[in-house]
Amino acid sequence: MTTTLTDLSLAQLRDAADLAVTVAAAAEAGIFTGLHAGAATPDELARRLGLDARAVRIVLPVLAELRLVEVDGSRWSLTEQGRAELGDTASPRYAARGLPFWLANLRRWSHLPTVLRTGKPVPPEVEPEDPVEAYMAGMLAVPAARVRRTVEEVRARHPEARTALDVGGGPGVYARALAAAGLEVTLLDTPEVIAFGMEACGLADEPRIRLARGDFLADPLPAGPFDAVLLSNVVHLFSPEVARALLRKVAGVTAPGGLVVLGETVMGRSPRAGRMGLLMLLRTEGGEAYGEEELRAWLEEAGFEEVQTEDVEPERQIVTARRRSDDPITEGR
Repeated sequence: MTTTLTDLSLAQLRDAADLAVTVAAAAEAGIFTGLHAGAATPDELARRLGLDARAVRIVLPVLAELRLVEVDGSRWSLTEQGRAELGDTASPRYAARGLPFWLANLRRWSHLPTVLRTGKPVPPEVEPEDPVEAYMAGMLAVPAARVRRTVEEVRARHPEARTALDVGGGPGVYARALAAAGLEVTLLDTPEVIAFGMEACGLADEPRIRLARGDFLADPLPAGPFDAVLLSNVVHLFSPEVARALLRKVAGVTAPGGLVVLGETVMGRSPRAGRMGLLMLLRTEGGEAYGEEELRAWLEEAGFEEVQTEDVEPERQIVTARRRSDDPITEGR
């Protein structure tokens, strides 16, 4: 019988949270990658990573409770699970890239009592030292299966598509996958995100990806028309009014018969949608998780039809719609 969160007592949930935070902090401090370089005593590992020896000595036994590390005499090393999921960045099971972003969100969560009173997002000083880097780390941690399934859906619904626009595409995870599937991709994001993608992610060397700098709310979108437009983790960042305006703007650069693809945790369908809405309460002025009927109505209002929602994972959905051929393109609408 599988245990779910609803089966756990409050004390067990508290303990699980304690352990999750410890693992995330240890990963951010480099303990797992440090041990991947070789077994070490706590003092040796502390010197290797520039950490406090006492702190390392106290944290390692907690990680051992989770069978992520083990000790032989005085020397600590990774278990197979610790190596594959947290130590070896080349492992297909490596899962630590998004942990700094999760920790940053957790700091916001501690401010929820204040947010409930004020309705205002958590103040900027709670942000990590480099919010762009933390956010990009979260985007780079997108599961490969999710990306593959999204591209497959684009190909299935629009097999003759040749061009795509990735709105708010960040480090280019989806853009690379679309380019590998044969599309010419324009990735649009803010100048600082594009700079990060060029330097840290090598996007400047991708021949099928064109980088466009701009604010997709305030600035004109890159000139289309595009056969497919992707907005992954975008719509829920904004209030209904702003989201509807953005979809109308997107319709203006989508070719007749072209496809729009929304990557979302859909309310009423995803078991994480409520928590996504809560995160938007903490981070944004008006964002929240939206349901299928809301998204369908907004897409049809913007000039799309044949709206479909598919589960790419139990927790994650993609909503696709086709641009009406009888609705003339008017950028910005």
